[in-house]
Amino acid sequence: MAPAAALVRGSVRIEDDPPQTVDLFGIDVLQREVLELFDVDVIERTKDDFTIINDPRAVFVTRKLADERGLRLQDKVRISGVDGLHEYTVRGIFAARGLGEVLGGRLVAMYLAAARPVVGTRGDLEVSLVDQIASRLGASADRDLVQRQLQELVGASLIVAEPLRRRAVAERTVRGLRATLVNNVSFRQPRRPVSRRRQCR
Repeated sequence: MAPAAALVRGSVRIEDDPPQTVDLFGIDVLQREVLELFDVDVIERTKDDFTIINDPRAVFVTRKLADERGLRLQDKVRISGVDGLHEYTVRGIFAARGLGEVLGGRLVAMYLAAARPVVGTRGDLEVSLVDQIASRLGASADRDLVQRQLQELVGASLIVAEPLRRRAVAERTVRGLRATLVNNVSFRQPRRPVSRRRQCR
């Protein structure tokens, strides 16, 4: 297993009809150990690794998203991100588990380096190029002790948390956002216009 792996994350919009906003994860989609770390099960993909590495518009989609949108390997899909609107090629399809479970299984993954400009991640010697680093502990590791040690190491500006806890926070955030959107829609519903005949009376 990979002891640790980096990822970047952001939101992109699929512009093909119907338009849809989905999460984008940038990970090393070619490393088996990294896929196992994030519990990503690739069902099918382009066989040539170099085709994926050399294609800055290569995407992997969940099976659920592929089925809903009728996408297959080598299909084209228009996606807009921070770097603008571009045509991407479906290079892989993965099962909706692990990362694929996020937001109901509708998300897109890209090779880590290619995903950075799409989500607007920039970096230098002082600013990180990644949003998150995931690690897998050994069977005999003391989880609480490791978490405290890592938190002391990275300082207060970063958060060290269990993946399930992060997922629970994310789910609560999504539920809250959906509730807010529903309330806003209800609040902004136009009032039924009064007919002129009723106004005259």
